[in-house]
Amino acid sequence: MTAMIRGLVLLVCFGATAAVHADAILANVGPVAVDFGAVKMGATVAVPVTLQNLTTGTLGIAGSGISGTVNYTIDPSTCGANNYQVAPGGSCQFIFKFTPTDASGTPFTTTSALLIQAGAVNQAVQLSFSGSGNETLAQVTPVSIDFGSTFIGQQVTVPVTITNTHSATLNFSGGGTGSSVITGSTDCGNGVSPGSTCTVNYSFTPSAAGLVQASSLIGIATSNPTAMSQYFPISLKGTGANTLPSPNVATWPVGVDFGQIKVGHIAQIPFYFKNNGIYSVSLSGGGFNNDEIAFAGFQPSGAGCNSASYNPGITCASTYQFRPRVTQPHSAATGISFSDPFGTSFIPYNVAGTGVGTLARVTPTIVDLGRVAFGTTMSVPVVITNTSDDPLGNFTGGQMNYPFSASNNCGTSLAVGASCAYTYTFTAPAAHDRIQARYTASTLLSFNNASNLQPIVPIQISAEVGDRIFGDDFGS
Repeated sequence: MTAMIRGLVLLVCFGATAAVHADAILANVGPVAVDFGAVKMGATVAVPVTLQNLTTGTLGIAGSGISGTVNYTIDPSTCGANNYQVAPGGSCQFIFKFTPTDASGTPFTTTSALLIQAGAVNQAVQLSFSGSGNETLAQVTPVSIDFGSTFIGQQVTVPVTITNTHSATLNFSGGGTGSSVITGSTDCGNGVSPGSTCTVNYSFTPSAAGLVQASSLIGIATSNPTAMSQYFPISLKGTGANTLPSPNVATWPVGVDFGQIKVGHIAQIPFYFKNNGIYSVSLSGGGFNNDEIAFAGFQPSGAGCNSASYNPGITCASTYQFRPRVTQPHSAATGISFSDPFGTSFIPYNVAGTGVGTLARVTPTIVDLGRVAFGTTMSVPVVITNTSDDPLGNFTGGQMNYPFSASNNCGTSLAVGASCAYTYTFTAPAAHDRIQARYTASTLLSFNNASNLQPIVPIQISAEVGDRIFGDDFGS
């Protein structure tokens, strides 16, 4: 007796109650579990959940939806377009979307369910999703400023730059200090559009000798795609001075923390010096050794700043930059020696910053394709989006062995902001193999940019082999 006939006989003998078997399925549904991985706060990523009708009749679909979280939404996509019915042999998709609302790395999880119906026969499929947030809605740099020693009554200013890295307008609040010696002013207005920058200028005007400290809080908020907010504490200090070491050169700032900067991105901060003396000064130093390649810079610019000596009254700016290569804290020290005919002084500089994120968003990273019927396939795209400052290339790895396979459309170069995908497919063994088992495969995916930053991203795909509703194993 063939498998189909045996299944029909059992259906007739036992009725609809016998039709729900642990391994028998009306449809392939997958993936059933997804870990989106770490996603930038406020960014929305999506994964399609595909339903494939394995029967010779029309299937109806009902779902439990998602409740209790603003981080996940469902787009009914083609399943809704077909009035939640799937024709024999056809397929449709639901799109499940994830938007993290903080950058702390706290996991956001949720569940959903689909009920697939063929007459009196039902198949319930449980779905689960997880993901976390990283990076921030905006890049705020620096988050700590040491103005150094400043003459009493003289004002020095350091800008804190806010760059909107979100996809919607950000609203700004705060920036004050509550201090009359260290003050803040801003040009941020009521909103900062995507990709735009604004500044909060912090000024130090000592009124007496000694150390002065202050703090500020910058608030960033948006209502798109959902309500989110972040606060960035700013630490400020400076020292009032009656005299400066000879030669009389003022320098500010002498220390900064660049804050959280995305791996592969560049943050820049101007460092100033002013010759307050009556003689020209020369300088040396100001660079970094190779022990901390995340930091670079020092090339004085401005009127009268491109010579070997700097005349009295000249103010010059030197740009220091931080470009993290890995997701970890960085720190470095340097300094400048200033000389005139009567002496030399050395001003030490200290810089710090933290690398966050990666060159590209890769999601999802862990996927369970669910139960896949003998002799059929189920696929899921793993999408790579270039979120760095440079094109990505040299895509390597990412392959899996049978019964899994991979294909990709990433080509030789992926432009900034563009996306490509590795599509992973599970091919369930043929029915005669009778191997009802769970399969899991892992791979490593890699790519790099022009600076040879090269992350290695682990991907894990799993699936289980099942049987059609009228399969050979029905009723055993």
